[in-house]
Amino acid sequence: MVTNHIFSLKELEKEIKVLETGLQELRDEVSFHHDNPSYDPDDKFLVVMEPFLEDATHSFEKMEKTKAEMKEKFQAAVALFGEDVETTTVLDFFTIFSSFLTSFNEANAELEKMEREREEERKRREYAEQMEKERAEKRKSRTRQFFGFGSSNKASPSTTNSSITPADDGQELDDLISALRSADIFTEDLKRRKNRKAKSTKASGDSSKHRLI
Repeated sequence: MVTNHIFSLKELEKEIKVLETGLQELRDEVSFHHDNPSYDPDDKFLVVMEPFLEDATHSFEKMEKTKAEMKEKFQAAVALFGEDVETTTVLDFFTIFSSFLTSFNEANAELEKMEREREEERKRREYAEQMEKERAEKRKSRTRQFFGFGSSNKASPSTTNSSITPADDGQELDDLISALRSADIFTEDLKRRKNRKAKSTKASGDSSKHRLI
């Protein structure tokens, strides 16, 4: 886990100060041996440490410059986002972005989930409507076939003309369905059957009378 002090500019400056102090002590030590008349020529200290001190000093100056640029850019970014330059740490500042990005990704995922659910619901609704429409068309087709609507052997040239439109045909079918639901059509059919039976009985009686005579 990353700790707070790693992201602290103050802690970074402290560590740089420690390095600077160490370099200064090394510089003093090299200078002392270099100016010491009793320095042993066979001692390899100056041979090793003088080139090292030169490289270390160059690297330290480069690091100091980079740190100064980083601090300047960080403070400018903090001020741009309306935060306090003096009190806002690196961790505090970037935690704001981390929290925002986490919340943004969660919200985006939730929106995508809702969008998928809406799309699936729309497809299910359209499929159900299409199936209901097809079932209704099949019911109408079976009803028309059962009662002879639109059948070629039921219609004559005199009855099929341009005045009969699909709307008229559909109205007849709706009237038929309404009559089936109210059972009126069966009542009328029963009356017709009774009338035919009564006529048949009367005709049979009259025929018997004529044979008797």
